[in-house]
Formats: sequence, structure tokens, C-alpha cells
Amino acid sequence: TVIYSLTTSDTVVDARFSDLWSVGWQGGTPRQLTRTPRTSEWHPVASADGKLIYFLSDAAKDKTVQLWAMPARGGRARQVTNLADGISDFALAADGKRAVVVAEVDPTPVPKFSGKPKNAPRSRPPIVIDRFNFRQDERDWIEDSTAQLHLIDLKDGTAIQLTNGAFDVSAPSWSPDGNLIAYASWRDAAADRVGDSDVFVIAPQEGAAPRRVSPSNNADADPISSGERPAWSPDSRRLAWTTQAEPKWIYYSPPQLSVADLASGTVKEVARIDRFTYAPRWSRDGSRILAMVEQDRAMWLASIDPDTDKVSYLSNGPTATAGFALGPGGRIALLEGTDTSIDRLRKLGEGDAILADHNPWLAQRQLGEVREVAYPSADGTPIHGLITLPPPGAVPAGKKPPLMVRVHGGPVSQYDHSFSPDAQIYAAQGYVVLTVNPRGSSGRGFDFARALYADWGNKDVADVRAGISWALDNGMADPERVAVGGWSYGGILTNYLIASDP
Repeated sequence: TVIYSLTTSDTVVDARFSDLWSVGWQGGTPRQLTRTPRTSEWHPVASADGKLIYFLSDAAKDKTVQLWAMPARGGRARQVTNLADGISDFALAADGKRAVVVAEVDPTPVPKFSGKPKNAPRSRPPIVIDRFNFRQDERDWIEDSTAQLHLIDLKDGTAIQLTNGAFDVSAPSWSPDGNLIAYASWRDAAADRVGDSDVFVIAPQEGAAPRRVSPSNNADADPISSGERPAWSPDSRRLAWTTQAEPKWIYYSPPQLSVADLASGTVKEVARIDRFTYAPRWSRDGSRILAMVEQDRAMWLASIDPDTDKVSYLSNGPTATAGFALGPGGRIALLEGTDTSIDRLRKLGEGDAILADHNPWLAQRQLGEVREVAYPSADGTPIHGLITLPPPGAVPAGKKPPLMVRVHGGPVSQYDHSFSPDAQIYAAQGYVVLTVNPRGSSGRGFDFARALYADWGNKDVADVRAGISWALDNGMADPERVAVGGWSYGGILTNYLIASDP
């Protein structure tokens, strides 16, 4: 059985909510396990005996995110933790008795006022900043609070704080033998300032001292950009994670595999293939590492031999892997999107099949054709992208369609063969939609990405403008009706484009 979360949009309250679902490995109709119209459940993890599902939910009375448990076949859920500020992540011990969670620790909490509004302060106390990394998305001002590991008794929910210090910890991963917990953090203030995160291990005992595993001065298992957790080998002897180039390159450098032997303390660089690599996990027999590897306009699932560095791909073609899960007997479930399908749950290997597709309505829609495009920029650099054509009947007879140019955020990101709702919506309204991956994009290695480092609005403007010229020179759109737009860095690049000389 595959357990997963499904997110839907509630247009009445303009919000998104998720529920847990399951589907049998041999197929059949997916079954909804939770039905919570105004709260969400996500990050499901099965207990070792398969009887329970542990997950995160914001259904607590105080609206905080807590750890919950429910029978694997569905039924009434039980709140396991009740930590004051909630939790953000968790991992289970193989013994089925304990969990480790990430929760905020605030040594000087801001007082909470209750009662009538007249008793409330007119403004909150001043924010005191004494660290470089003082604010994060979805977390707001950090001040002197830190995210720390806590051990949880799964029977009664009691919590014991495991880690301490001035820096956040994240992405816990419990070793299969139960003796160690791996996690990502910073070792000192200097490392926090330059983004030099590291991998640590600690025994699951109160008062235990952590041990740093990663020796590099680069970002290891970077909790900000990758959010991945260190992966244990089945024999608990090795750890795998991704490492980036020297910190100055930040997200321009492709994360690459590193593997540590805990007994010897050695760390090996594995399969350095100059492609962005994500979410490494060991196969059940420990002979290989599976990871998502970004390609030009695609994301594939790779199988990597850590001893020989040999890389083979388990998925390929014009597809985009969004996630994967491993099961017994070499089973692999893949979350995968294409130009014409929103992410679907796919069964890999023998009996390859779609296990769950929650957007069958797409089959009743006439979609625009998506094609790959390639052209030279002004200096001859090859630039790649995608173009979505209006479906038949969307453009009035005898007229050329307008051109909509979409530029992505990042800037280190890319347009790939995952389903693009906005491109299809514009195409349905009669637009030709050009989505360009200019220099600075991922998918084509370090040099292509870092070409934009400290030089925004220069090479990428030329690359996008060359794409517009290519489309117009090929008679694909009306040269008098050209629009451009994007979000995040795409909004910045939009401004660069409209403010640049034609």
C-alpha cells in the first residue's frame, strides 16, 4: 500500500487543504483516509509493523502543527504531541516506541495577553537581532528562538529536549538500528553567516553530545535550499546527503552526492555529474542510492552505485519527477508530471502503471501542444525552452496569435515538462506561450547557472529577447502583440526586459 497526501483548493475560503489517501500496490481505487475540510494532514510515515500511520496535522485546538497517529486502514486519529509552538518535522524510531521531532525553543518568549482587548498592548516589544540569519520564509522573525530536536514517547507524548545551542537543527533521520539520529545544523556563528551547514549525529539520549560528520566548509544537507534529510544505509554504517560548492556560489552550484562511513570517519564524493541532485535514499539492500537528478527541461529518478559512481536512470524522457518512495522488494512509487498530466502516482518497474490520478478531468480538455525549442542567444550561447501552442479553434481564422513570454523565478530554476496550468490557460485564450530557460537556469550544470552570478539583467535579458525574436522570425505570433510576465525573480526579470533597449 502507498500512503500519500492530496492537496485541493477550497475556492470558498480561498485556501488549500490536504488529506491522506492510500492505494494498493496492485492497483484499485484510491481510498481517502482523512476528511478534514478546514484542516490538513501531510507527511505520512508508516510504523515499522505497518499498523499505524504517523503524520503532521494542524488540527490541534490551538491550531499548531503536531504529530498525530491513526490506524493504517483509516479511523479516528490521535494527537501524539502537544508542544507549545508546534513541530515542523519528525522521524520514527524502528522500535515503534519513539519519535524525534523538530520544535522551536524560545528562551525569552513574548508574553501572551488575554482578556478584553483593552488589556492588550498597543504594540509588541522591540525585535532584538543578534544573528545574521534573522528571518525566514514561513517563520518570520527568528529572534533568539531556535529549532531543536526533541525525543517523543509515542505512547504518552512526553517530550525530552535532545539538542541545545544557538543554531537551528533540521531534517532528522533515525538510524535503522536505533542507535543514532542524523540531522543538519550549523556549528558556529561564522558557519551560519556563510551558509556552511553540516551533518551531525547524536545518540537518542538526554545529555548526549553531537558529532559532526561532514568535514567540508560548504553547505551539506543544506536545510534552507534543499530541505532534505541525511539518508541512512540499511546497515546504519553509512550516511548519504548532498553537498554544494563553496558557499559564495549559494544556490548556483548543483548539490552533489556525499557518502560518509561512520566507523572510519571518511567522506567520499560520489558520482559528481554536474547536475542538480536531490533527495538521496538508499535502496533496501544498500547496494545503491536513488536520487532525483535534474536534466535539461526534465527531472529523472537515478540509481547510483556509491562504489563505482555508475549512474543509470529509472525514468527518462519528457517527464518531471516530483518525489518518490521506496518499499520492500525493490518497489518504487514515483510522483511524476508531464506536459499533459498533473503529478500522478506511478508504479515503477515490473508492471509499470499509474496507481493514482486525481485529475481525470484533464482528459476532457483540449490542451495546447507543447514543443521543445532551441535557439542561439546574441553571443551564440545555445538557449533552450518550451513553447505551448493554442489548441485548434482558439485563434480566429486569418489572425496571428499574440505572444506571451513567461520567465521563471529563482533565478536558478527552470521550465520543464511538468504540467503548466498558466501556459495552458493562456494557450486556451489564443496565446502562443514561450517559456525560456536563460542563463542562470538549472538543468544544464554549474557553468550555465553561475553565468548569471552577480550579473542579473544582462545575459538573461539577451537570452529571452533572442527567444522572442526567434518566435517572431518564424511567424509564430503577432509582433505587435507581445507580453511578458513572471513571479519572484521572474518579476525582476520582467522589469529588466521592459526597461531594456529593444
